[in-house]
Amino acid sequence: MRHKTIDFIRNILTITNLNKMKRIVFLLLVILPLFTSYNASAKNDVVVTINGQEFTVEEYERIYQKNNSQLSDENDAMSPEEYIDLFINYKLKVIEAENQGLDTVQSFVDELSGYRKELSVPYMTDVTLTEKMVEEAYYRTTHPIRASHILINVPQDAPPSDTLEAYNKAMEIREKFTSGEETFQKLAVEYSQDPSAKQNMGDLGYFKAFNMVTPFENAAYNTPVGEVSLPVRTNFGYHLIHVTDKKESKGQVKVAHIMKMFPDANNVAPNTDEKFKKLTDSLYNELINGADFAQMVQEHSDDKSTVSKNGEMRFIDQTFRVHEFADAAFELENIGDIHKPVRSTFGWHIIKLLDTKSPPEFEDVRNELSRKIKNDPERSKHSKLSFLNKLKKNYNFKQNNHNIETFKKLIAANDTIKAIDETTASLELFSFNNTDYTVADFIKTQYNKASLQEVNLPSKRILNDLEGYPSETLTDYEYNHLEEKYSDFANLMQEYHDGMLLFEIMQEEVWDKAVEDSTGLERYYQNNKNKYTWNKHFDGLYIKTKSPEATEYCKQLIEQDITDAEELKQKCKDNKDFTIVVREGKWEKGDHQAIDYFIFDSEKPNGLNPELEFVHGQLNEAGTYKTLDEARGQYISDYQNYLEDKWVEELRKKYRIKVNKRALRKVQSL
Repeated sequence: MRHKTIDFIRNILTITNLNKMKRIVFLLLVILPLFTSYNASAKNDVVVTINGQEFTVEEYERIYQKNNSQLSDENDAMSPEEYIDLFINYKLKVIEAENQGLDTVQSFVDELSGYRKELSVPYMTDVTLTEKMVEEAYYRTTHPIRASHILINVPQDAPPSDTLEAYNKAMEIREKFTSGEETFQKLAVEYSQDPSAKQNMGDLGYFKAFNMVTPFENAAYNTPVGEVSLPVRTNFGYHLIHVTDKKESKGQVKVAHIMKMFPDANNVAPNTDEKFKKLTDSLYNELINGADFAQMVQEHSDDKSTVSKNGEMRFIDQTFRVHEFADAAFELENIGDIHKPVRSTFGWHIIKLLDTKSPPEFEDVRNELSRKIKNDPERSKHSKLSFLNKLKKNYNFKQNNHNIETFKKLIAANDTIKAIDETTASLELFSFNNTDYTVADFIKTQYNKASLQEVNLPSKRILNDLEGYPSETLTDYEYNHLEEKYSDFANLMQEYHDGMLLFEIMQEEVWDKAVEDSTGLERYYQNNKNKYTWNKHFDGLYIKTKSPEATEYCKQLIEQDITDAEELKQKCKDNKDFTIVVREGKWEKGDHQAIDYFIFDSEKPNGLNPELEFVHGQLNEAGTYKTLDEARGQYISDYQNYLEDKWVEELRKKYRIKVNKRALRKVQSL
């Protein structure tokens, strides 16, 4: 089951539209829950009761705040009153799943246990958050650097010989750069095993603290501008890091843009590039002469995600991944200034400055930086000993060294321990939290021995395991009591528990039913068959061959009314040994570049060869209704929505629901 839900559980639950399957992301799981201030008397007020199960203002506000603060579109945000029905629907599904016993299935129990181990890591370490560590992180967040890298892959578990070979390879490449034999860019293209190096020549753009894995970040910030690091080991292999720039952060800017987007960013023809440049130059001149920016966005911008907002984007900083765009945006000084057209790998942009934010003050981000350091395994792995010492102090841990040595001598006297006598079994090894742990506890828990008279274990094994027993027992105790000690961890585990149940119950009650119930789907289609229509579209064949001769022969067969795709391929193969590609279907404009060129008079795409590609069929006008097969994905999605709505109605009738409107008004809105 784990593989089915892992991608969902890594994201945030978008309950805002659970009846749209493509927007269901399971569950609320930003690793650090939101912390909001509550009125002490209000947080335990019950806002919703479902079949006797109470949900407090505190829980409701936490989930409401988290979901509404993580939306991709701010316009989707809801008030607490608007959100209540979605919350109820969500909890109804979880309660139904519990009542069906889905949380007792062994695969569910095992998966949740696995997640608990992962999520416990930040709570099972003790990073010493010194002022120096936090100040260093602040400096790096406010001083982004730009670097390129060359990666030599080597697995984490590679044998020493392979590791040494990779290291030496990295050193050889480094020597080629430091000696002036080759530029870093050329070396990256030639040697780097990062797949993106062929396009970006190793350039990673600007980044700051926590953007990269910690060893990489440390090496980059410890390498002077213009120089290249020694080989740096990460989970990916060995890196050579060439730092090309370091700058002080200018904070953030909010801009709007007009974009002319390249049809294929990976293959931009020179004439297309020049055409777009001239067009954006012309638009820029109109803007400088007083044209309305918002209107120009509506008429000319190809960025559909921002057109509805008059080109407005979210705040960005200098680490924005399209660095040409970011560089130009940060050159603008005054609100309302417009930058002349700038080219990125995606197209040409005209950028207007809307707002600015200064870099944050240290005190404003101190807690956030501390949290990030605590949750970074690479930064916190050194803290195991410190963590144990902290636990020992908190739980008043006391080790009885005399008894431990006595037990060790008894064990070492024999090669095999067959039994433990009562006197030895009663020896106290250590104590903490008002509990004594004896030799009997050690044998029974460590080896699952029901009887101390039937131990039958090698003495070397017992002596070896005894060394780690005190620390293991102490950390196990802490691990088993995390929910009691940390309310945020308890909330997080509840969210994982509910999210996994939500996935399983939706799978059973909605998703699988919609796919497997062919009769119900057909009936739904018949009742809604006029919902999806074709735009103007081409109906026929797209054919690609390997030679002009094959193209000519294929056209001859078509003239003989051989237009079945499989028959066409087979005759070309049998008669002439020609292997051809034939796709049969219906395409609207924008569905297929070659068909756009042949049928809709679009610009010729890069790489298209009319001698090897052609189409056969007819252009149909818009308006015809799509069959179930032609719009199966859309109808299945709609049928799922229908099934879910019907199921939720049944749940609302099945369970008693009571909303405390007075408590609901205490929930803090965004």
